[in-house]
Amino acid sequence: MSSCPSPGAVLSLEYGVHASSFGDVLVAMTDRGVCRLDFVDALCGDFSQEKSVSFLQSLWPQAQLRKNPARTRAVISSLFAGSTDRQPESVHIAGTDFQLDIWQALLQIPAGQCISYSQLALASGHAGAARAVGSAVASNPVALLIPCHRVIRQDGKPGGYRWGVDRKQALLAAESPLLLSERQRSH
Repeated sequence: MSSCPSPGAVLSLEYGVHASSFGDVLVAMTDRGVCRLDFVDALCGDFSQEKSVSFLQSLWPQAQLRKNPARTRAVISSLFAGSTDRQPESVHIAGTDFQLDIWQALLQIPAGQCISYSQLALASGHAGAARAVGSAVASNPVALLIPCHRVIRQDGKPGGYRWGVDRKQALLAAESPLLLSERQRSH
């Protein structure tokens, strides 16, 4: 993970909106990596590419946006390639030191597995900060690339998800067969 300049900084962002089996996805990239990955319907209700681009521009008011779905398609293809051992995408995001600690810990959760907010707090070196961990998880700017959907409540229920609890459950269900398939191939 590399730190991103402040949202007001002038930079160039390339973006694309792509269909996935979990809904349409907006991907935005700088020359250093993916800086935004959102499910469009969770951003603006009914699908509207114009609304999603307006949202992106509101996050980086000084950025120059350029539509380039050919470049961003590779991110989506990699995410949905059907393998748990895919190459990680480079991300270019901004966050507090605390958020970056939490997001880094999220990257250690294997596909098909879940941990609780308190377990994530402990794994990130912030034991006892489960509520603050929840806020950091919710502010993840790159859905799926940083797998915040793998964090569940202590009681085993899915809990909230910025892009919808139904989507969270679908993502977790989709990862379970992939994990089983990877284990079978390794034996």
